[in-house]
Amino acid sequence: MKKIKDELYGLWTTLVLMNNLDKRLVYLTLATSLLNAANPYILIVGNTALLNAMLNHQFSGAIQIAVTTYLTVIIVGVLAQLLQQAMTVNATRANEMLKIQMHEEWEKVDFATLETKQYYSIMNKSDASFRYSGGVQAFFYQLQTTVQNTLAIITGASLITWMVAYRITAVPHLLGITLVTLAVLLGLELFLSRLYQHLTGKNIKIFSQLMTLEKQMNYFLLQVVNTYSNIKAIKLWQMSDVIQTRYKAVWRKEKTQNQELIHIEYNSQIVSQLISSVAIVAVFTLVVFKMAIHILPISNINTLFAGVVQIAASVSALVAAWQHLAQFQNQIQYVQKVLTSSQPPKQLTPIQYLPTAATNLVLQFDHVSFSYPNRGEVLHDVSFTLPFKGVTALVGENGSGKTTLVKLMLRLYTPTNGVIRLNGINIQQIPLAEYTRIFSVVFQDYEVFDIPVDQNIASDITIDQDKLTKIIQDWGLADWLGHLPHGVKTPIGGFSTENFQPSGGQQQQIAIARAAYRDGQFQILDEPTSSLDPIHELNVFAKIKRLSANKPSLFITHRIGATTLADQVIMLQAGRIVEIGPAKELSQHSAYFRQLWESQAAMYKD
Repeated sequence: MKKIKDELYGLWTTLVLMNNLDKRLVYLTLATSLLNAANPYILIVGNTALLNAMLNHQFSGAIQIAVTTYLTVIIVGVLAQLLQQAMTVNATRANEMLKIQMHEEWEKVDFATLETKQYYSIMNKSDASFRYSGGVQAFFYQLQTTVQNTLAIITGASLITWMVAYRITAVPHLLGITLVTLAVLLGLELFLSRLYQHLTGKNIKIFSQLMTLEKQMNYFLLQVVNTYSNIKAIKLWQMSDVIQTRYKAVWRKEKTQNQELIHIEYNSQIVSQLISSVAIVAVFTLVVFKMAIHILPISNINTLFAGVVQIAASVSALVAAWQHLAQFQNQIQYVQKVLTSSQPPKQLTPIQYLPTAATNLVLQFDHVSFSYPNRGEVLHDVSFTLPFKGVTALVGENGSGKTTLVKLMLRLYTPTNGVIRLNGINIQQIPLAEYTRIFSVVFQDYEVFDIPVDQNIASDITIDQDKLTKIIQDWGLADWLGHLPHGVKTPIGGFSTENFQPSGGQQQQIAIARAAYRDGQFQILDEPTSSLDPIHELNVFAKIKRLSANKPSLFITHRIGATTLADQVIMLQAGRIVEIGPAKELSQHSAYFRQLWESQAAMYKD
């Protein structure tokens, strides 16, 4: 009983969600279900009345009944079709609205939560749920089928109950026989219902497991063996057997689960047929017996046969629809989690505005600490001042907190403790769009997109050609872009086999050029030369230094030698700032700086 309550509660919460998307959908579904459920019984009752009239030789009345019945059936059928069409159109619109709403909720989540495996998993599952469940259209179709067949069963059962109860006391012992038959029938129906409920639970569990297996198979097909870099590594290291072994293991699991799902659905259909058949046989026997002893008019044989057939068909359809609704509930829960758990990050009311462009900007970290959700603290009581001038290098070992510090600076993260100020203003009080316009950023995990090179750099379809040409020249892209078939108009990426496939270094150059095109007041580069050869690496660092008067920069690097080009070096170790100063001074009095310098210098010695 608790399981049924949980399923009904889940259905109710989904209905509330759908009603918020489009308040007409529920009413359209109910109206369509009512008309579709009523139409067969209008025909059944009309045909029974027609038979009665003909048996009694009332032919004029029979004609009137026939015209009225069939005209009503046609009108009701047309109305049901019109409502069904309106429901489909509204459901399609609601499906798109729900997708948009879900993506908007993703955008409201603070970046630190967005990066967690738990939330990323929910995001993937909520997005996949539309594919596996069929979306809002599938929900309302199954809901309409459920309501329609439930009403049809109730109506048919009411007609047959009337035939069973009609003049039940006219013959001795008929009442007792009827009650005993119904009691036995009730016991069998309860047993079969519990068996069906058990099968439905297994169905939902396996369906959920299949969704996970399907995601794993798609991972192999779309991400492992469908990217150029992976195929190259697979061929080089002869890893095809390893990957195929894992893929086939998942495939075998999915095959086994699919076979079990088919078996369970087949058994569910058998049980559902038994649920209806046992009831039909018992009721049919009682009603035919009453007709045989002339208690019930013989014309009601039409009502009996048609009602029994309608109930049997409705039970089968209801069983299938309910299982599909349960599967939908299993999928839509991830969308509901996104909609209920995604809260916008806490922000102070934007009351301050940026200083004028001519003002010298200074960023200050004041006892800032940061913890990721469900993890320990990764930055500890960090305080420093960063004037927006010259070149600053941020140096530290892997995991020291360099990228985390930059993400705090960019307001991708919010400090757990402490305050970050820009010219004395809490950055949380500055409108986000205005604040982020200050920065041009290239992260280590940069992206280029399957669009032409010029649009990749400009991040727009409207391009300042003079500005683009200057940036391409300044940042050393001109040589290899000049050899492309359509120059900067050449599409890149894996969208088409005809597209140019840039190397890792070329992609990084595009990302750096994109940051330069943005023309922010302060440039941040996260490992800007990690994919570049030594010559291009030297050119990039020289360019950063040369442009620093007009374009102050901060770059994160592992290459301690690059710090000689910086005016200021900030050294992080285990989430704490251990040194700040020019590279030359740090080389004289910082043991940590000398340790990093000597460890890298040793690679170039004999």
